[in-house]
Amino acid sequence: MGSILEQCYNQFIEEFPESWLPNGSEEEVVFFNKNTQIDSFFETCFILLSKSIICGEYINVPNFLDVLNNFLEKTTVEYAPPSLSESGSEKVDKLLSRYRDLNYSIYNALQHYNYFVTVSKNKFSTEENKYRYGFYKLKSIKSTDKILKLFPEITIPLCLFDYRFPIGEDEFHKLLLSRNRLMEYISEGSSERRTVLAILLHKCHFIICKIKETPFYINFESNTVCINPKELEIGYYDGFVTKECDSELKANELLNNINGANPELKSFVLLMKYYKQNLTDKSDIVKMDFVLNKYSDIYQIKRNSQEFINPSNSIEEYNKFSLNSILNFLHNCRFSFYTQKCNPNLKQIKEELRHIENIQAKTGVKNFHPYEKAIEAITKCIELHIEQEDFDNRLIEDKLEELNRVIVLYEESYEWSRSHQFFPFQLPFEESMYGVSDESIKLFVPSAYARYINYNILKERLEQFNRTKEYLRFRCDLSMERKEITQIKDDIKTSDKKAYDLIAIFTAAITFLFGIVNIFINNTMLDLYQLIANTIGFGILLLLFASLYLFISPLLIQRINWWQYFKTGRFIAGIILIVMYAILAFTLSSVSRSVIDKIGKTESITKDSLYNKEKLEIQQIKAAQ
Repeated sequence: MGSILEQCYNQFIEEFPESWLPNGSEEEVVFFNKNTQIDSFFETCFILLSKSIICGEYINVPNFLDVLNNFLEKTTVEYAPPSLSESGSEKVDKLLSRYRDLNYSIYNALQHYNYFVTVSKNKFSTEENKYRYGFYKLKSIKSTDKILKLFPEITIPLCLFDYRFPIGEDEFHKLLLSRNRLMEYISEGSSERRTVLAILLHKCHFIICKIKETPFYINFESNTVCINPKELEIGYYDGFVTKECDSELKANELLNNINGANPELKSFVLLMKYYKQNLTDKSDIVKMDFVLNKYSDIYQIKRNSQEFINPSNSIEEYNKFSLNSILNFLHNCRFSFYTQKCNPNLKQIKEELRHIENIQAKTGVKNFHPYEKAIEAITKCIELHIEQEDFDNRLIEDKLEELNRVIVLYEESYEWSRSHQFFPFQLPFEESMYGVSDESIKLFVPSAYARYINYNILKERLEQFNRTKEYLRFRCDLSMERKEITQIKDDIKTSDKKAYDLIAIFTAAITFLFGIVNIFINNTMLDLYQLIANTIGFGILLLLFASLYLFISPLLIQRINWWQYFKTGRFIAGIILIVMYAILAFTLSSVSRSVIDKIGKTESITKDSLYNKEKLEIQQIKAAQ
């Protein structure tokens, strides 16, 4: 069985062959039936084209573009012969006008479809676009059709929102207008048409739920209406709503799926997101490494396959990009956890970021997220570095240079991501499909499980990063100047201390000189040994004075902290000298006292002997007389 688009194309050829147009002599009922046939095909074409794009066959049908181009070519053929065009019959002219209206309406719808395919391919193509604008020629008509025009006006925009979320207020307003129109038309037409319109309405609600989480108000015909996204009916799109992994039990289920024979790639994504958001200890990074290694094994097998090396159709290109995007997503989650929980230094950040850059170079996916996390981590390193009193100027310059480099890379990856309207990850085509219960139609959503990215906010973050860089540069220069001023003050303090030391030494030398002179002048009765002894004693006193000055000068002159001074070698040496002086003083005092005592006794004996001798001489003199 062919594709839905091919079915529409074949039905068009079958119902409107070249012999379909009347020759002008038919009965009225023939013209009526042919007009009814045209009206019916307007609806049929809308239903089939909408089903075709909703189920994503523009990706998984190999010859899709060939069928689309053949269909376009068929709608530009003019079947009416000149004789019929110039018949002058009002009913013939009316039928020809309706038939031309049908052809032109189908042509315009297919051109919009062609534009959509180009946009979708750009989404999963990693190559840079050589163009920024696209133009497709449309037929200018005043159509009375109210059905087929819903395909380019509602179906195409809704499917485009799968690749480009309606972030801006104008785009979101258009989404709400489409919702109102669908609610208006949903009760009209055949059951199959109503089914397609219901699916489009549910798709519209599904997109609203992804963008808005809280209730919001709209003005509908001068009445305020509250819309709660959680209460909107999304129908079969409920199959794309996957609850985030929020418990250890759910994480174990995902882990079991990963360890199974045929794991879903969605399990890797959800489990890694859970680890990133809930793990707290830096040692838990081994769990993330396990998930990465398991996926890397699958990725390497796929990477060696022929459809990955040389994709030959859209679905192979789509799945290749999906595998690459998931690999980047898993590494980005790990890097985000590493920078937030492991407190890496600059060298570690650079090593991890180089690994991410190698992954991006290999896959062609230039995601902005790792650069954003690297900027935040480097900024934190710089701030902690600047807050230190004594920091390495060369190291801070390295950090600022790396910050500037990463900001440039962030800007480049931001531009790439914005041009591709990049989502954090994209699942393979098979995991992006969901079949309804009766299998009458399959739903395809390429970005069902990915959160939308507001690139306007990212642009503001880029500007904020540049401002932060300039601020850190200013703080760094200011800290360096402060450091130089502090160094100058320390040098001045050192110079002052040296000056005080010189004054103390000079004072001690002068005092010693005058003391020696005084000793020699005022002690003329002493012998040379006693004079030298007195001079040495005086010198020791001056040495003790100088030592005492050196011992207490850090506290009085340099004003350093007591506890800091207690840890210095000068304090320990001073205490040792004081103890040695006390021991020496005590020893010398004991020796001096014993010497004095001996001298006293000797002088007393000498005096007594002299006294007795003198007394004896006096007595002898008296006896002689």
